[in-house]
Amino acid sequence: MDRSFSSSYRTTFTTGQLKTLEGAFQQAPYPDIIVREALARQLMLDETRVQVRKATRSVTSTYGLTVAM
Repeated sequence: MDRSFSSSYRTTFTTGQLKTLEGAFQQAPYPDIIVREALARQLMLDETRVQVRKATRSVTSTYGLTVAM
């Protein structure tokens, strides 16, 4: 089966990136766009990778953080 596109993409965070993101989301569980953009620049990530979503199951979701797909 030939797939010319990927249906999803998951970002693999480094330990340092995770610690920074978890700390930021503990301080502000629902950061605004300015905070998310600053975090993205600091961590050298695309802003779309720093998102707030309703927590469902995963460990990182405990902080309201999920990976964009």
